[in-house]
Amino acid sequence: MNFAIGCPVVPEYMIEVYSSAPPFLPFVALVFAAPLFEEIFFRDLLLGSLESTGVSTMSAAVTACLAWMAIHTQYELLDLGTIFLMGLLLAAARTKTGSLIP
Repeated sequence: MNFAIGCPVVPEYMIEVYSSAPPFLPFVALVFAAPLFEEIFFRDLLLGSLESTGVSTMSAAVTACLAWMAIHTQYELLDLGTIFLMGLLLAAARTKTGSLIP
């Protein structure tokens, strides 16, 4: 999407981070550690906790998605919107199946 509107696909600071770290470290962090932590924390613990307190599923999902989006503020506004929508999709999958696996 960014490419289509003329924005850089990878922000400049991310290129600096990738190039300054040992090659395996960004791979492990971006492919395993970050997604695993985010899914467990935002979709399992936060979403599940909010639902168990009686908050509606939609309110719990929106709250968890806003929190997830808030930790990604290094990205542009368009990216944040995409992150929020992906969060809603992942929250719906977790709510429908009761599992993080999907």
